[in-house]
Amino acid sequence: MYFVFKSLLAVKGKRTIQAKIATKPPIPSPHWWKGMPIFNLPVMNFVLGSGLPSFDNLFTGTIFDIYSLRLIKILQSYDIKFETFDVNVIYSAQQTKVENEYKIFHLLENHPGLDLNESDVDAREIRKLVLTKECQQLRRPLFRLSERISLVLIHSDLKNALEENNISGCQYIPIEDFQVKRLPYFSEN
Repeated sequence: MYFVFKSLLAVKGKRTIQAKIATKPPIPSPHWWKGMPIFNLPVMNFVLGSGLPSFDNLFTGTIFDIYSLRLIKILQSYDIKFETFDVNVIYSAQQTKVENEYKIFHLLENHPGLDLNESDVDAREIRKLVLTKECQQLRRPLFRLSERISLVLIHSDLKNALEENNISGCQYIPIEDFQVKRLPYFSEN
């Protein structure tokens, strides 16, 4: 069974738990989405609000995924192809590094798997997501869906391993429940 894998958008009090980018991000290469190595990325700085938890999978609101070394170690054990880059994550008020060590994570697994006959998708919406039988049988642990490169899918075996190891900051949405709705257009007239 597969799930859509995302960083958790969480709130503590009235504050969003988000590592906000503090340096000008580089223009990502088109290879970023195609599962091709980048090899070089400048060290970026992210700021986490003081007193907020430093999840293993930090929400950034950017294309850059920030994972703890604990999370990366588990992904390595599943023989997933990826590359990592150095990153600085600090608490805003103290200007001190957070307790977890992090890397920017670039997934290099990009595979087809969308059943175009059974799925109900168009350029802007996903109403029903169905994977091909072949994709389901391959049981890839973690990959980008090449027909929808913004979607990362995780197999239930890896999901269970992350949960057993108390990896925090992850959201798992069963593919049968996943939808993306286009927001209606509102006129001020």
